[in-house]
Amino acid sequence: TGLWQINRPGDNPIHADLGYDLDYIKNKSIFLDLQIILKTIYIPFFYIRDRFLLAFYHSLIFFLYYAGIITIVRFIRRKILKRFRLIVLLYHHIDDYKKDDFSMPLKIFDKQMKYLRKKYTVISMEEMFKIKSNNVDRDYIVITFDDGYKDAILNAYPILEKYDLKATLFLTYEYIERGKRGLRNECLNWQDLERLKNRFAFGSHTISHPDLTILDADKIYDEVNFSKKNLEEKLSYPVKYFAYPYGRFNLRVQNMVKEAGYSCAFSTIDGTNNFKDDFCLKRKEIRNRPFSSFVAKLEGLTEIPFFAYLK
Repeated sequence: TGLWQINRPGDNPIHADLGYDLDYIKNKSIFLDLQIILKTIYIPFFYIRDRFLLAFYHSLIFFLYYAGIITIVRFIRRKILKRFRLIVLLYHHIDDYKKDDFSMPLKIFDKQMKYLRKKYTVISMEEMFKIKSNNVDRDYIVITFDDGYKDAILNAYPILEKYDLKATLFLTYEYIERGKRGLRNECLNWQDLERLKNRFAFGSHTISHPDLTILDADKIYDEVNFSKKNLEEKLSYPVKYFAYPYGRFNLRVQNMVKEAGYSCAFSTIDGTNNFKDDFCLKRKEIRNRPFSSFVAKLEGLTEIPFFAYLK
């Protein structure tokens, strides 16, 4: 009697179970083959669809910008409707050599800062919290950088100085201690931060940049509290602002950030700020996209469901 034989009535029930297992394995094999076939069709289809929608989005934004429609919309909002926006921008890398969405070439970054200087009122983080208690009577911009990469002092700082703009750096403590993130990303050191104090405010981005929503309470406490304590000791500077790693947070994380003594915390939720919740402040993540897309994002087109879907 073979172990994998399909059993007749009266045979050992264990063999019968194994016989049914064989049918299960055969059926599962067919199911897996179907999955592979479907994925072979499914993945390219949605990749092509997504690339098409993105290209259509940028083409539409390009037309709206160069046809002057975005300028008209801004004029109506400011002059007729008297509606103003307080926007926080998020950058990561300012670098010509990193070829990814999170790296902004110097020439484009310079053009963006020139545009902000001309069209908006760029303010520091401290000024933002003075304004929030009053009526917002114009469009304000706050510039932030996450993680603490070396290009903040090499590339971003000279351009910000050129246009006399302030910014805030959210620092990951371990990156600054080691002077790098991983093998390829060089980070600021403590001497660099001393040089940046005249143009940058500093906030915390935790000790090691984890997803706080998946940690237990003790680890969240360490990441949130010790990053603040260590940065303040090293910089002799009050650390009042916090940015959630990856923009992820939940109610427990929010409450622990409040209890740690921060005055506010920033997400990566797209939008303008109305200060209903200082621990869920919004930021617009600026990626390496055409200039027309940058202007459209400032004006809030990416917050409209139709454009958000295309994007």
